[in-house]
Amino acid sequence: MMLALSGLHGSGKSHLSALIASGFGWDICVKRDLLKLLHISENITGDWVVWYRTLYAAEGAYEVTRKLMGFVPARDRIILDSVHNLTEWRAVRSLRPDAILASVIAPKAVRAARNGSEDPGLDIQRILFWHGDKESASCLAAESEWCFNGAASAEVQRTEFEAFLDQCTVSTKKTY
Repeated sequence: MMLALSGLHGSGKSHLSALIASGFGWDICVKRDLLKLLHISENITGDWVVWYRTLYAAEGAYEVTRKLMGFVPARDRIILDSVHNLTEWRAVRSLRPDAILASVIAPKAVRAARNGSEDPGLDIQRILFWHGDKESASCLAAESEWCFNGAASAEVQRTEFEAFLDQCTVSTKKTY
C-alpha cells in the first residue's frame, strides 16, 4: 500500500511521515526529492526549481507525476509526501491502485507558527490547485479517504495511524 499525503504548508505532513517511518517501518518518498532525482537522471544543468516549473508547464502535472512515480519503489508501505492536486492524484492511482489519499490538517494558527513568510501565498495556490479540475466536479479534498491531525501529539498520531491500519485491514482483509 502507498499512503499519499496532502495538506497545506505547515500542516504536519513531513512530521507525520517521519513518525510513521520511524514507528512503523514505512519508507518515505518526498516529491521534492523525486523531482531532484528526475532532474539528475535527465542530466539537466542549472537551477532545478526553474527546470521543474518549466517541465510542469510543458508536460503537465499528470505526465510529470507519472515520471516521478518511476523513482518510487514498487513495494508496500510507502508514504508519498505529498500530492498537491487532483491531476497528480489520478496519475498516482493510475500506477498504484493500492494508493490511499489522506489529508493532514492543522489549525491556521499552528500552520502560521510553522510557516515561512512565503507559505500563505503558496497555500492560496495549493487550494486553487485542489479545486482546479472543473471537468470532474471534484477536488483533491473530496478524494481523501482518511484524515490525520497534523497538530496532535506524537502519541495521538500513532493512535490515528494504528486506526488507519486497522481500517485498511478491515476494508481489504489484508494486513499491512
